[in-house]
Amino acid sequence: MTTYLKDDFEFDFGIFVSKISMVSSKVSSTIVKFSDCLEKIEEESSVDVEIAEDLGTVEIPKDLVKSLMDLSENLKNQVYLNSIAISIFSFLEFSLIEYCRIIDGYIVYQKPFKDYNNLGLDKAKEYLKDNFNIDFGTVSNWNEIKRFQRVRNLIVHNNANIIKDNKVSIEDQEDYKVLSAMNESIEITSSGIIFIKTFDYINDIQEKVIELVNDIINKTKENVKKKDKPSNHSN
Repeated sequence: MTTYLKDDFEFDFGIFVSKISMVSSKVSSTIVKFSDCLEKIEEESSVDVEIAEDLGTVEIPKDLVKSLMDLSENLKNQVYLNSIAISIFSFLEFSLIEYCRIIDGYIVYQKPFKDYNNLGLDKAKEYLKDNFNIDFGTVSNWNEIKRFQRVRNLIVHNNANIIKDNKVSIEDQEDYKVLSAMNESIEITSSGIIFIKTFDYINDIQEKVIELVNDIINKTKENVKKKDKPSNHSN
């Protein structure tokens, strides 16, 4: 955990920007590497199909081939795309929590950041809302990121499965309505497993997360300077 001076806002803010820029670069680099890896896998898969066709000794039912290809595609999405999605959301939470930790040393707060009971993104939201009266409905991409949070939470906390209550149908699960409306990006299988369908969704979410972080900073940074610094702060 980074230690901030808490007596020179511009210096501390510079440390913060350098730190999140480094983390953002790592996430972007990971996305590029995964993209290259997926392209390589697709090329190798095409070669395998050509070799099998050339041998011509085994006739495989078309339905079986399609099922195996669909399974391979879904597993690829589950392993690669889900991993990147988790990294992107971790970057978002890290950025906002670190920002709250900085400004906690420079404002007259209603209560210190450490005393908020929520976790992660929701903790940062409540702190910023209380101290800067931010209307999160106006924050860039907030609603879309909250939908993305549902996807991430299912991946991390429920093994990428939408079913939380076995007594009701998939259509009656609490996340179904939101995720089913994201059908261009998210697939829900008959067994409740969710898959991120496209790499474009990952790239788009990464851009929207960065826009959201920048927007929150822009909405609050100048106001930090206008508030009187408390006489005593604890981390």
